[in-house]
Order: sequence, then structure tokens, then C-alpha cells
Amino acid sequence: MGELCDRIGNAVSKMTISKYESGAMVPGEETLKLLAEALEQPLEFFSRPLSVRINDLKFRKQCRLRVKETNAIQAKVVDHLERYLYIEEVCGNPPSHPHAKRKTVSSANDVIQTAADLRKEWNIGGEGIPNVIALLESRGFRIVEVDAPPTFDGMNAVANDAIDVIVLNRNFPAERKRLTALHECAHALLRFAEGIDSKTEESYCNLFASEMLISEEQLRDALGTSRKQISWREMVDLQQRYGISYDALMYKAHKCGIINDQNYKWFNIHKSKEPSYKAFVEHSRYRGFESSGRFEKLVYKAVYCDLIDYEQATDLLGYSPKEFPGSERSNNSNQGGWM
Repeated sequence: MGELCDRIGNAVSKMTISKYESGAMVPGEETLKLLAEALEQPLEFFSRPLSVRINDLKFRKQCRLRVKETNAIQAKVVDHLERYLYIEEVCGNPPSHPHAKRKTVSSANDVIQTAADLRKEWNIGGEGIPNVIALLESRGFRIVEVDAPPTFDGMNAVANDAIDVIVLNRNFPAERKRLTALHECAHALLRFAEGIDSKTEESYCNLFASEMLISEEQLRDALGTSRKQISWREMVDLQQRYGISYDALMYKAHKCGIINDQNYKWFNIHKSKEPSYKAFVEHSRYRGFESSGRFEKLVYKAVYCDLIDYEQATDLLGYSPKEFPGSERSNNSNQGGWM
């Protein structure tokens, strides 16, 4: 608040800023303009209705974040969801499919069967999932990508008592985002039988994510039932086809019994001792596009259907007007909004 006061030339005091935040006071027009300029936001940002209530925000226990970082992520999530749900309402475009029903699991076999059933229900073919985020968005999840510290992978939440939300670290490579998104999807869809501890829950969510990306059956078809050694060429091919990391493939091959304990131990030792090999294994190779695009497409649709104006669009997208593609449309009616 002190820094904000400095940015607006101490036009109001820290106490007044605090009252603005709590709703005890409302800034006048001139003060609002100063605040908008200082915070690099359009005026429309301050009049956008608040419509999001986060009911169940779950950070993983091993996620090492300071309180300030946790609060910053939560604020980003709420801000994005407000914009997301607002533009859905404007366009009349809820997700085309509700997501799957919750399933109760009590064993690893239950998790594998649940993933197999869901792959069939969602029509996931033998070549895997081209875009995990797009798939989950089409099934009712709202995906929010945020800039966050490397100690944060992702989390799941429930908004307004009914909306499943998955939050991902925007800065991670595609394979990691894909696995994390499906891991958080598992937390949303799976119900764990009584007596299952949190560590086992996490392992079941990882198993679900892995099975969704490439099933045990597909992995055995590709590698065989038992191997002493697996060539890097085979692993890279699977990594590129299914969008799952080299590490996750080796872990799955071990869990499936394709490679034994000794060979998997050698893999991990070799990786820890040889930096060049570690870099090779951890290199991202997935060639597909893995990002959230539904929100942005809805904003563009709203603009070109004259449901919102450019000022509202730039507020929702976070672009300044000069950066908004097609902002010259109103001055060039011959293009008809297509260029």
C-alpha cells in the first residue's frame, strides 16, 4: 500500500487505500484514474463484477511455498476465473460436456480400470491425447495457468461450489504440464476408500495420470513384457508420441515389470552421476501444443460478435489496446472482422 501511494504521488493515504480494499470507501473518478495508471490496468478492471468464490483450494503438502507466494497464486487464480466465467456468461458458452462422475477407488487396479473406462468414455485413441488441457476444458474443467516459482507444479480447486478448477505452472515444459493436469484431474475425479493415506493418494493420482497418457497395455505393446535394456531411441519415440517424459516412462516400465529393480536403479544412478545424461533424459521433446486457449477464443468471439467492446476485451485478456490483434477492425469495415 505504501508503494502504491508513492506511485500515485501520495494523492491518498495508506489508510485510504486500505479502506478501498475493504470496501469501506470508494475512490473518486480522478483517484481511480491514478490507480489504474499506477497498476497498469484499464478503468474497466475496477468495474468488473466479482463472481468467484473458491471453496476448496488444495496445495500439495510437499509444495514448498512461502505464504506470500501462496497468496499471490490464489489471487491470480481468482482474477483469471472471474474473467473466464464472465466471458462464458457473455458468450453463452459453457463447456460442451460435463466431466465424468466421481469414482471410488481402493487399489491400484481400481485406478487403472477407472483410467481405462475414462479413456473409452472420452474417445482417447491409441495414439494418445494431442492436447490434455484442451481435452479437460472440453469436459468441464477450467484450466488456469499462472507464473509461479519452480516449487509449484499445480493444484486443484472448486469454485462457486460446482466448478472444478485445475491450476498449472505456466513455466514448465509440456510433458510436465500434461502429467500435472491429469494428476490434478485425478484428485477431482477419484474418491479414495477409507484408510488410504495421503502418500498413497498421491501415488494413485500419478498412476491415473500415467495411464491416461499411455496405458500399461500400450507400453507393453511398444516395449515387450520383459527387457534387460531399452534403447534411448525407443523411449524418445514414445515421449514424442504420447507426450510423457522419459523419466515417467522409465518409472512406468519399472512398475509394470518390463525392467527389473536392478536396471531401474542403474538408470537412476547413471542419471545422477552424469550431468549430460541427466540433461538428455529431462529434455522436453513433445511436439504438440499444450496450452489453454478456450478463454482467449471466447474473448475473440465476443469481440467479433459485438458482445463486448475492445476496451473490455483488453481488460479481460490483459493486452494493452495497441497489442490487441485486429484493433483496427472498426476503422476498416471492408475486412468484415476477418483480418
